[in-house]
Amino acid sequence: MDKERFFYFDGLRGLAVLIVWLSHSSGRDQYLLEFLNFHGIGHVGVMLFFSLSGYLLVLSYLKSNDSYFSYIIKRYFRIAPLYYIVIFLVIVYQAFYGQNYRYLYIVDDVYSKFLLFSADGIFWTIPVEFFFYLFLPFVVFLYFKNKVSVVFFGGFFSFIYFLAYLFNEFKVFYFDLVFLDIEKLSQFFDVFFVGALFALLSEERGVIKFYEKHRAMLEVTIFYLFLFTIIFLVLCVSRNFLSFKFEFYSFRYLSFYFAFVFSVVIFSCQQGNVFFKWLAFKPLVFIGKVGYSWYLLHMGVLWIVNDFLILNNAIKFMVSSTLLVCLSYLSYRFIEVPFIIFGRRMAKKYSGRRKNCDYK
Repeated sequence: MDKERFFYFDGLRGLAVLIVWLSHSSGRDQYLLEFLNFHGIGHVGVMLFFSLSGYLLVLSYLKSNDSYFSYIIKRYFRIAPLYYIVIFLVIVYQAFYGQNYRYLYIVDDVYSKFLLFSADGIFWTIPVEFFFYLFLPFVVFLYFKNKVSVVFFGGFFSFIYFLAYLFNEFKVFYFDLVFLDIEKLSQFFDVFFVGALFALLSEERGVIKFYEKHRAMLEVTIFYLFLFTIIFLVLCVSRNFLSFKFEFYSFRYLSFYFAFVFSVVIFSCQQGNVFFKWLAFKPLVFIGKVGYSWYLLHMGVLWIVNDFLILNNAIKFMVSSTLLVCLSYLSYRFIEVPFIIFGRRMAKKYSGRRKNCDYK
């Protein structure tokens, strides 16, 4: 895979971060113009990130030849250190000021937060992500034991899981399977699994040959499907975008649809779809690279700016964005990168390689 296609992935991650950022900043009354209020679209940014995460984790795992333990060590040191630092700062802040902001708080059972069993507020995605890390190698193993069964039953289960949530949401039936419940590690299981499944299929020669044979048609179709999805999301889910105000808010809950669209887009980018070259736009790639820090820090920045600066909404948004760019880069450079390197060294020192792992 050439360097430009890696930029595509960073660009997609940057887009996911921007969707969450615009939603949460708008929800805290920080936006450039009143009719550019994107509050409500944040969940879709998380879905894009999880689809991308599932897809890239599978590709990385297949190429690394790491043992299960080595793989877990690397993933743990990728996400845990910065997460621990941020929740520690939140706990200290709460101890002094006693304020629990919406989406930025730590309550009850602090130990479960550090053990990655659960999390509060915006931090809910981190234990969920780590939960995915734990079971993903087993999905890969089962896939290469029986590809048809994993594709069929995995896809079927993901779709049923998705329908169960919709039935709950629209009160058709009730299942004890609350899909958008941040207390459950299973949230967005279908999104992550579909992304992982597409990554496995992308390694099949037949799939690649089919794409190459119909490349011209597929590239255009996939691009316009993605464009329609994003435009419809912004117009019909945002709190106040132009003259549209929650016209079709429930669209953001169609997780299986988003998982499919995003996974197809990711696969198409991997194959070098020329219509997605804009994803290599340097600012978008930068946001993608520092995206983890951006996500963990953004809510704190929003609340600090709101609490300590008496400015209009547009200036607050620009100040928050500038602060976040600087803090995210520093966090990435001096916290994330050193611990990523440390995790790799630990994995190499204390773990071995997979045996008999010729999946091809």
